[in-house]
Amino acid sequence: MVKGYLTTKDLCERYRVERTTLYRWMKRKENPLPAPRISGKAGLNRWAIDDIEAYEASLEAA
Repeated sequence: MVKGYLTTKDLCERYRVERTTLYRWMKRKENPLPAPRISGKAGLNRWAIDDIEAYEASLEAA
């Protein structure tokens, strides 16, 4: 069960970056930002909180 979702705006505020940075992070070869679970137009993407927390934990472990 997914805890909930974060919007593109939520992630931008969480990491203090612009939207383009998020998408650039998704394309990285090492430690890419997970893709949104729900894709929509013009920033209407939704990332699962579980995926983001796992991503952050993997960064801390590296």
